[in-house]
Amino acid sequence: MNINNLRKYRIIIKPPFFNSIGNGIALFDLILTFLIPYLIEPYILSILKISRLAYYLSLLPLGIILHILFKQDTFLNKKLFTNTINIYKIVIIINIFMLYKELNKII
Repeated sequence: MNINNLRKYRIIIKPPFFNSIGNGIALFDLILTFLIPYLIEPYILSILKISRLAYYLSLLPLGIILHILFKQDTFLNKKLFTNTINIYKIVIIINIFMLYKELNKII
Protein backbone atom coordinates (compact mmCIF):
# COMPACT_ATOMS: atom_id res chain seq x y z
CA MET A 1 0.00 0.00 0.00
CA ASN A 2 1.49 3.34 -0.99
CA ILE A 3 1.01 6.76 0.61
CA ASN A 4 -1.45 7.91 -2.07
CA ASN A 5 -3.81 5.08 -1.17
CA LEU A 6 -3.69 6.16 2.48
CA ARG A 7 -4.24 9.82 1.59
CA LYS A 8 -7.31 9.22 -0.61
CA TYR A 9 -9.65 8.77 2.36
CA ARG A 10 -10.91 12.19 3.35
CA ILE A 11 -13.26 14.00 5.68
CA ILE A 12 -15.26 17.12 5.00
CA ILE A 13 -17.70 19.18 7.07
CA LYS A 14 -20.69 18.54 4.81
CA PRO A 15 -22.26 15.38 3.44
CA PRO A 16 -20.78 13.01 2.50
CA PHE A 17 -18.56 13.49 5.55
CA PHE A 18 -16.24 10.63 4.63
CA ASN A 19 -15.19 9.92 1.05
CA SER A 20 -12.43 8.55 -1.15
CA ILE A 21 -12.85 10.91 -4.09
CA GLY A 22 -10.23 13.46 -3.03
CA ASN A 23 -12.69 15.93 -1.58
CA GLY A 24 -11.77 17.12 1.90
CA ILE A 25 -8.94 16.87 4.42
CA ALA A 26 -6.89 13.69 4.13
CA LEU A 27 -7.68 11.56 7.16
CA PHE A 28 -4.15 10.12 7.12
CA ASP A 29 -2.62 13.63 7.26
CA LEU A 30 -4.98 14.77 10.01
CA ILE A 31 -4.14 11.74 12.16
CA LEU A 32 -0.40 12.24 11.66
CA THR A 33 -0.78 15.94 12.49
CA PHE A 34 -1.67 14.91 16.03
CA LEU A 35 0.00 11.50 16.39
CA ILE A 36 3.58 12.61 15.72
CA PRO A 37 3.35 15.63 18.07
CA TYR A 38 1.81 13.35 20.70
CA LEU A 39 4.83 11.06 20.49
CA ILE A 40 7.35 13.91 20.82
CA GLU A 41 5.28 16.00 23.25
CA PRO A 42 7.44 15.45 26.38
CA TYR A 43 10.58 16.52 24.57
CA ILE A 44 9.04 19.56 22.85
CA LEU A 45 7.21 20.81 25.96
CA SER A 46 10.40 20.63 28.01
CA ILE A 47 12.07 22.91 25.46
CA LEU A 48 9.24 25.35 24.65
CA LYS A 49 7.87 25.75 28.17
CA ILE A 50 4.29 26.15 26.98
CA SER A 51 1.16 24.37 28.16
CA ARG A 52 -0.02 21.17 26.57
CA LEU A 53 -3.17 22.95 25.34
CA ALA A 54 -1.10 25.69 23.65
CA TYR A 55 1.05 23.01 22.03
CA TYR A 56 -1.91 21.22 20.45
CA LEU A 57 -3.70 24.46 19.52
CA SER A 58 -0.58 25.57 17.62
CA LEU A 59 -0.49 22.50 15.36
CA LEU A 60 -3.11 23.55 12.79
CA PRO A 61 -1.92 27.16 12.39
CA LEU A 62 1.67 25.91 12.13
CA GLY A 63 0.64 23.36 9.52
CA ILE A 64 -1.15 26.03 7.50
CA ILE A 65 1.91 28.30 7.59
CA LEU A 66 4.27 25.47 6.62
CA HIS A 67 2.10 24.44 3.68
CA ILE A 68 2.07 28.06 2.47
CA LEU A 69 5.86 28.37 2.84
CA PHE A 70 6.45 25.14 0.92
CA LYS A 71 3.82 26.11 -1.68
CA GLN A 72 1.73 23.00 -1.11
CA ASP A 73 -1.92 23.31 -2.07
CA THR A 74 -4.18 21.70 0.51
CA PHE A 75 -7.93 21.44 0.82
CA LEU A 76 -7.87 23.45 4.06
CA ASN A 77 -5.72 26.25 2.68
CA LYS A 78 -7.99 26.53 -0.37
CA LYS A 79 -10.98 26.90 1.96
CA LEU A 80 -9.17 29.44 4.15
CA PHE A 81 -8.09 31.70 1.31
CA THR A 82 -11.43 32.25 -0.39
CA ASN A 83 -13.53 35.41 -0.24
CA THR A 84 -16.42 33.68 1.51
CA ILE A 85 -17.05 32.86 5.14
CA ASN A 86 -17.02 29.14 5.83
CA ILE A 87 -16.82 26.75 8.77
CA TYR A 88 -13.09 26.16 8.23
CA LYS A 89 -12.31 29.85 8.69
CA ILE A 90 -14.48 29.99 11.80
CA VAL A 91 -12.75 26.95 13.32
CA ILE A 92 -9.27 28.38 12.63
CA ILE A 93 -10.24 31.79 14.05
CA ILE A 94 -11.53 30.12 17.22
CA ASN A 95 -8.38 28.00 17.37
CA ILE A 96 -6.09 31.05 17.06
CA PHE A 97 -8.13 32.99 19.62
CA MET A 98 -7.90 30.10 22.11
CA LEU A 99 -4.15 29.78 21.41
CA TYR A 100 -3.69 33.51 22.02
CA LYS A 101 -5.58 33.31 25.33
CA GLU A 102 -3.60 30.23 26.40
CA LEU A 103 -0.25 31.80 25.56
CA ASN A 104 -1.15 34.98 27.41
CA LYS A 105 -1.81 32.97 30.58
CA ILE A 106 1.80 31.87 30.54
CA ILE A 107 3.44 35.23 29.94
